[in-house]
Amino acid sequence: MSGATSRFLIFGLGRKDLNRLKQIFSSALLIHIGIAVIVFIIAETVGLWFLYEKLVIPGERMNAAVIVFQISILTAMMEITQVPYSASIISHERFGIYAYIEILNVCLKLIIVYLLVIGNWDKLILYSILVFVSSFVVMMISRLYCRRNFQECHFQWEWKREIFIPMISFSGWDLYGNMSVTVRQQGMVMLINIFWGTVVNAAVGIASVVQTTISNMVINILSAFKPQIIKQYATGNLIYMEQLMSYCCKFMSILFILLSVPLIFEMNFVLTIWLGVVPEYTVSFARIVLISNWVGLMNNVFMIPIQATGQIKEVSFVTGSLYLLTLPSIYGVLYFCDTPVSVFICMLLSNSLILLVNLYIFKSKFKKFSFWKFFQTSLCSVILVLLFSMPFFMVLHYWFQEGWLRLVFSIFLSLFLILGGSYLFVLDAKQQVMITDFIKKKVCLWH
Repeated sequence: MSGATSRFLIFGLGRKDLNRLKQIFSSALLIHIGIAVIVFIIAETVGLWFLYEKLVIPGERMNAAVIVFQISILTAMMEITQVPYSASIISHERFGIYAYIEILNVCLKLIIVYLLVIGNWDKLILYSILVFVSSFVVMMISRLYCRRNFQECHFQWEWKREIFIPMISFSGWDLYGNMSVTVRQQGMVMLINIFWGTVVNAAVGIASVVQTTISNMVINILSAFKPQIIKQYATGNLIYMEQLMSYCCKFMSILFILLSVPLIFEMNFVLTIWLGVVPEYTVSFARIVLISNWVGLMNNVFMIPIQATGQIKEVSFVTGSLYLLTLPSIYGVLYFCDTPVSVFICMLLSNSLILLVNLYIFKSKFKKFSFWKFFQTSLCSVILVLLFSMPFFMVLHYWFQEGWLRLVFSIFLSLFLILGGSYLFVLDAKQQVMITDFIKKKVCLWH
């Protein structure tokens, strides 16, 4: 959702009209307050009904589930109203403060883990309260920073139809697309809960944590490129926009396979270290989710220029509907198949279909764009490095016994083959010089 808001803010920054920028921010905040209210109404009606009537929850834990649900609603509303502030930080390209806030967020989560260990309260309720407090702290820091550093981040009650109507239309269709993703994800979790119970739900939750952790690290590259891609579209420099998209895909793919390949091979051992006892299906879920995640990341790159055009009705309706239509497929798979792993294969196929549809829509808006040329410059060499590296990981996996030694070798193999191969064969000469100079500067600072 912050992507939709940042699109308007970046256009406002490009015009260098402070008054209009203030109007854009205030309109965005007002719209997101409205979205938060809608979420509250739906959650307190349909959500509560589903919680009581459909979900498989032990009777003695129902009170805890209701309390956690209510706290989660408050947390969601708070984070929705935080979107315009996060979008302002991204639009101004203040990635330093963005990184510090994310580091703080991670540190707060570590504190949550410690407090859960020493706390005597109900662990589930305590966890939800601590997550709410953590989100509140991060929210207040972001808002204080924005108010002090960005003049437009001061809410004012002012109705500008020529700003508000396009934004609410854009945000409405964007909300439909985003809500469809959320409904599919949570609907899948609920269906698995109904068919397989809470134990398999635990496996799904763990796989989601693995996916989110990798995704959050990779998506930061997308956040860095996004403002510039939109600005290049706004100025009509489509050639450089495509070049930035190519760089974005290239760097995201390198980081993704660097992190994911050793994890996919060592997933069982890593989860055993983390959990002790790994729930059934967790390893399979996590591996398929990681592969599916890469498809989603590539889809996000092509969504940026589409959002930059402001014409998102078609893409939001089509892709959002495809996300929703995945749920009947998941229901059918769960009904006829005797393994929940098939659900995640269904999700992977769905993500791949959605990517193809979005590429078609992208091509209809940017007719001079060449997918073959884009593939050659951004992904072809990355895939070749991946294919060259895979046999070495497979040999290591089958020759060495599972344990710390194989995990360490996998990490070093990833650094040597994937990172080294990417530096030599994926990056061009200019990028190699830039990275080398950056490393030299950091080494000099350390000395």
